[in-house]
Amino acid sequence: MVGYLDGERVDATRHSMQSWVRLQESEEHRRLVMPGCGIRAVAKARGETRFFSHVSLAGCTAEHRGETEQHCALKAAVAGRIDTVPGWHALVEYQAPSRE
Repeated sequence: MVGYLDGERVDATRHSMQSWVRLQESEEHRRLVMPGCGIRAVAKARGETRFFSHVSLAGCTAEHRGETEQHCALKAAVAGRIDTVPGWHALVEYQAPSRE
């Protein structure tokens, strides 16, 4: 959910969908890189979720695998807390109807 543009941190969660689309369509999107490895990044969205992805994994030495046990535990904890709010229900994983 974080990338870098010209050395500045870009947090995908801080963008509206409109500003995210502007970033995707801008010339500066070609200068986005992933944190850590510095490989070129692409700004993506699935439904309302905005995130960065490697343009290519070639040259990236970071390990790429599924979610860790800790990550899953955190998702469960957050969902559990959200479910305590009257009228709210957390969907930890949600497949968009378009399957994007």
